[in-house]
Amino acid sequence: MLCPSCGQPIRLGSRLCTSCGTWLLEDDARASEQSRATPPPPRQAPPASSLWAPPRAADRVDEPPPAGMGGFGAGGFSAPIVNDIDEHTTLSARRSKPTYWTLSMPNGAVELVTDRAIVVGREPQFMPALPQARLIPVPDPTRSVSKNHACFSLYGATLVVEDLGSTNGVIVTRPNGREDDIGVGGRTELEAGSRVELGDTVINIGRA
Repeated sequence: MLCPSCGQPIRLGSRLCTSCGTWLLEDDARASEQSRATPPPPRQAPPASSLWAPPRAADRVDEPPPAGMGGFGAGGFSAPIVNDIDEHTTLSARRSKPTYWTLSMPNGAVELVTDRAIVVGREPQFMPALPQARLIPVPDPTRSVSKNHACFSLYGATLVVEDLGSTNGVIVTRPNGREDDIGVGGRTELEAGSRVELGDTVINIGRA
Protein backbone atom coordinates (compact mmCIF):
# COMPACT_ATOMS: atom_id res chain seq x y z
CA MET A 1 0.00 0.00 0.00
CA LEU A 2 0.97 3.66 -0.36
CA CYS A 3 1.34 6.37 2.28
CA PRO A 4 -1.53 8.88 1.99
CA SER A 5 0.87 11.71 2.89
CA CYS A 6 3.98 11.17 0.79
CA GLY A 7 2.82 8.47 -1.60
CA GLN A 8 5.72 6.14 -0.84
CA PRO A 9 5.08 2.39 -0.55
CA ILE A 10 4.52 0.97 2.95
CA ARG A 11 5.28 -2.61 3.88
CA LEU A 12 2.16 -4.73 4.04
CA GLY A 13 0.83 -4.92 7.63
CA SER A 14 2.80 -1.91 8.82
CA ARG A 15 0.96 1.19 10.07
CA LEU A 16 4.01 3.52 10.06
CA CYS A 17 5.51 5.20 6.96
CA THR A 18 9.26 4.99 7.34
CA SER A 19 9.72 7.72 4.72
CA CYS A 20 7.76 10.55 6.36
CA GLY A 21 6.87 9.10 9.81
CA THR A 22 3.14 9.30 9.26
CA TRP A 23 1.01 6.85 11.24
CA LEU A 24 -1.81 5.26 9.26
CA LEU A 25 -5.29 5.02 10.70
CA GLU A 26 -7.13 1.72 10.52
CA ASP A 27 -9.54 3.06 7.87
CA ASP A 28 -6.65 4.25 5.71
CA ALA A 29 -4.87 0.94 5.96
CA ARG A 30 -8.05 -1.01 5.18
CA ALA A 31 -8.88 1.14 2.14
CA SER A 32 -5.35 0.83 0.81
CA GLU A 33 -5.37 -2.94 1.20
CA GLN A 34 -8.74 -3.19 -0.56
CA SER A 35 -7.50 -1.05 -3.43
CA ARG A 36 -4.54 -3.38 -3.89
CA ALA A 37 -6.67 -6.50 -3.61
CA THR A 38 -9.37 -5.32 -6.07
CA PRO A 39 -8.12 -5.30 -9.66
CA PRO A 40 -9.27 -2.41 -11.88
CA PRO A 41 -12.23 -3.14 -14.16
CA PRO A 42 -11.29 -4.15 -17.69
CA ARG A 43 -11.42 -1.45 -20.36
CA GLN A 44 -14.31 -1.81 -22.77
CA ALA A 45 -13.88 -1.30 -26.48
CA PRO A 46 -15.84 1.63 -27.91
CA PRO A 47 -19.07 0.66 -29.66
CA ALA A 48 -18.68 -0.07 -33.34
CA SER A 49 -19.98 2.73 -35.54
CA SER A 50 -22.87 1.94 -37.86
CA LEU A 51 -21.35 4.13 -40.57
CA TRP A 52 -18.73 2.78 -42.91
CA ALA A 53 -15.63 4.96 -42.96
CA PRO A 54 -13.10 4.76 -45.78
CA PRO A 55 -9.67 3.46 -44.79
CA ARG A 56 -6.73 5.75 -44.48
CA ALA A 57 -4.72 6.37 -47.60
CA ALA A 58 -1.85 4.22 -46.27
CA ASP A 59 -4.22 1.29 -45.58
CA ARG A 60 -6.55 1.72 -48.55
CA VAL A 61 -7.13 -1.20 -50.89
CA ASP A 62 -9.13 -1.37 -54.07
CA GLU A 63 -12.23 -2.91 -52.53
CA PRO A 64 -15.85 -1.70 -52.57
CA PRO A 65 -17.51 -0.56 -49.33
CA PRO A 66 -19.26 -3.21 -47.19
CA ALA A 67 -22.45 -4.78 -48.52
CA GLY A 68 -25.59 -2.85 -47.69
CA MET A 69 -23.95 0.54 -47.86
CA GLY A 70 -25.43 3.01 -50.33
CA GLY A 71 -23.58 5.07 -52.85
CA PHE A 72 -21.55 4.27 -55.90
CA GLY A 73 -20.29 0.70 -55.96
CA ALA A 74 -23.17 -0.68 -53.87
CA GLY A 75 -24.54 -4.02 -54.89
CA GLY A 76 -21.27 -5.18 -56.40
CA PHE A 77 -21.45 -2.79 -59.37
CA SER A 78 -18.56 -0.57 -60.33
CA ALA A 79 -18.02 1.25 -63.62
CA PRO A 80 -14.64 0.84 -65.27
CA ILE A 81 -12.53 3.98 -65.62
CA VAL A 82 -11.04 4.35 -69.07
CA ASN A 83 -8.17 6.78 -69.35
CA ASP A 84 -6.96 5.99 -72.83
CA ILE A 85 -8.15 8.10 -75.78
CA ASP A 86 -9.35 6.57 -79.01
CA GLU A 87 -7.16 8.29 -81.57
CA HIS A 88 -8.87 6.59 -84.53
CA THR A 89 -12.20 8.41 -84.26
CA THR A 90 -13.11 10.15 -87.51
CA LEU A 91 -15.18 13.29 -87.97
CA SER A 92 -18.70 12.95 -89.29
CA ALA A 93 -19.47 14.13 -92.79
CA ARG A 94 -21.11 17.28 -91.44
CA ARG A 95 -18.03 18.20 -89.41
CA SER A 96 -15.31 16.99 -91.75
CA LYS A 97 -14.68 20.48 -93.13
CA PRO A 98 -16.16 23.95 -92.86
CA THR A 99 -18.31 25.32 -95.68
CA TYR A 100 -17.67 28.62 -97.46
CA TRP A 101 -19.66 30.91 -99.68
CA THR A 102 -18.25 31.04 -103.20
CA LEU A 103 -18.42 33.54 -106.04
CA SER A 104 -18.08 31.98 -109.49
CA MET A 105 -16.73 34.73 -111.72
CA PRO A 106 -17.32 35.10 -115.50
CA ASN A 107 -13.71 34.14 -116.27
CA GLY A 108 -14.09 30.78 -114.44
CA ALA A 109 -12.33 31.82 -111.23
CA VAL A 110 -13.96 30.87 -107.92
CA GLU A 111 -13.50 33.24 -105.00
CA LEU A 112 -14.06 32.15 -101.39
CA VAL A 113 -15.84 34.67 -99.18
CA THR A 114 -14.08 34.91 -95.81
CA ASP A 115 -14.25 37.46 -93.01
CA ARG A 116 -12.91 40.09 -95.43
CA ALA A 117 -15.40 41.82 -97.68
CA ILE A 118 -14.99 41.57 -101.46
CA VAL A 119 -15.39 44.61 -103.68
CA VAL A 120 -16.13 43.70 -107.30
CA GLY A 121 -15.93 46.14 -110.21
CA ARG A 122 -14.37 46.97 -113.54
CA GLU A 123 -11.32 48.52 -111.86
CA PRO A 124 -12.03 48.41 -108.08
CA GLN A 125 -10.28 51.07 -106.02
CA PHE A 126 -9.46 51.35 -102.32
CA MET A 127 -12.42 52.50 -100.25
CA PRO A 128 -11.86 54.15 -96.83
CA ALA A 129 -15.13 52.65 -95.60
CA LEU A 130 -13.83 49.14 -96.42
CA PRO A 131 -10.08 49.30 -95.76
CA GLN A 132 -9.62 45.53 -95.43
CA ALA A 133 -11.71 44.56 -98.45
CA ARG A 134 -10.31 42.41 -101.25
CA LEU A 135 -10.48 44.12 -104.65
CA ILE A 136 -11.48 41.78 -107.49
CA PRO A 137 -11.82 43.11 -111.05
CA VAL A 138 -14.18 41.42 -113.53
CA PRO A 139 -13.98 41.36 -117.35
CA ASP A 140 -16.24 44.08 -118.76
CA PRO A 141 -16.04 44.31 -122.54
CA THR A 142 -19.29 46.31 -122.71
CA ARG A 143 -18.26 48.71 -119.91
CA SER A 144 -21.52 48.08 -118.06
CA VAL A 145 -19.79 47.49 -114.72
CA SER A 146 -18.81 50.42 -112.52
CA LYS A 147 -15.30 50.70 -111.10
CA ASN A 148 -16.54 49.87 -107.56
CA HIS A 149 -19.83 48.19 -108.42
CA ALA A 150 -20.83 45.88 -105.51
CA CYS A 151 -19.60 44.53 -102.19
CA PHE A 152 -20.02 40.93 -100.97
CA SER A 153 -19.65 40.45 -97.23
CA LEU A 154 -20.63 38.12 -94.38
CA TYR A 155 -23.00 39.00 -91.56
CA GLY A 156 -22.51 36.04 -89.28
CA ALA A 157 -23.14 33.09 -91.60
CA THR A 158 -25.26 35.10 -94.07
CA LEU A 159 -23.85 36.37 -97.36
CA VAL A 160 -25.00 39.84 -98.33
CA VAL A 161 -24.49 41.84 -101.54
CA GLU A 162 -24.60 45.63 -101.45
CA ASP A 163 -24.65 48.08 -104.35
CA LEU A 164 -21.89 50.70 -104.06
CA GLY A 165 -23.66 53.43 -106.00
CA SER A 166 -23.21 51.79 -109.40
CA THR A 167 -24.70 53.07 -112.66
CA ASN A 168 -26.59 49.89 -113.64
CA GLY A 169 -27.41 48.59 -110.19
CA VAL A 170 -27.54 44.97 -108.97
CA ILE A 171 -30.17 42.39 -109.95
CA VAL A 172 -30.42 39.12 -107.97
CA THR A 173 -32.16 36.06 -109.44
CA ARG A 174 -33.19 33.64 -106.70
CA PRO A 175 -33.03 29.82 -107.04
CA ASN A 176 -36.83 29.83 -107.46
CA GLY A 177 -36.52 32.23 -110.43
CA ARG A 178 -37.66 35.42 -108.68
CA GLU A 179 -35.73 38.56 -109.63
CA ASP A 180 -34.91 41.32 -107.13
CA ASP A 181 -33.55 44.67 -108.27
CA ILE A 182 -31.96 46.00 -105.09
CA GLY A 183 -31.44 49.48 -106.54
CA VAL A 184 -28.62 51.95 -106.08
CA GLY A 185 -27.13 51.70 -102.59
CA GLY A 186 -29.42 48.79 -101.62
CA ARG A 187 -28.49 45.43 -100.13
CA THR A 188 -29.98 41.97 -99.88
CA GLU A 189 -29.22 38.53 -98.50
CA LEU A 190 -28.12 35.79 -100.91
CA GLU A 191 -28.83 32.08 -101.20
CA ALA A 192 -26.75 29.32 -102.70
CA GLY A 193 -27.77 28.99 -106.33
CA SER A 194 -28.52 32.70 -106.78
CA ARG A 195 -27.30 34.74 -109.78
CA VAL A 196 -26.04 38.27 -109.26
CA GLU A 197 -26.00 40.57 -112.31
CA LEU A 198 -23.66 43.54 -112.33
CA GLY A 199 -24.56 45.20 -115.60
CA ASP A 200 -23.87 42.52 -118.24
CA THR A 201 -21.65 40.49 -115.88
CA VAL A 202 -23.11 37.52 -114.01
CA ILE A 203 -21.70 36.07 -110.75
CA ASN A 204 -23.05 32.74 -109.47
CA ILE A 205 -23.36 32.15 -105.71
CA GLY A 206 -22.55 28.73 -104.27
CA ARG A 207 -21.28 26.82 -101.25
CA ALA A 208 -18.10 24.77 -100.98
